[in-house]
Amino acid sequence: MEVTRLKSMFVLLPDTPAIYPVWESLVTQYQVSGKPAHDARLVAAMQVHGLTAILTFDRSGFSRFPGIEVVHPAEVAAGEQ
Repeated sequence: MEVTRLKSMFVLLPDTPAIYPVWESLVTQYQVSGKPAHDARLVAAMQVHGLTAILTFDRSGFSRFPGIEVVHPAEVAAGEQ
């Protein structure tokens, strides 16, 4: 039930075949390997779908990718006050 509730709160973008070549280019260009390859996958999906900001607790994991704005949840919570 919780997953259904969360899915209703957000627009879910499709996982398309166009993401893979963008991901492959990113991991090659930025020499990404291991767990950070997952971050590169998220960046590839963002680029394919035209997104530039990501909400995450990981302030540094996306710093190697230009054009990606990292928004920490604490910043969002502070803006609501």
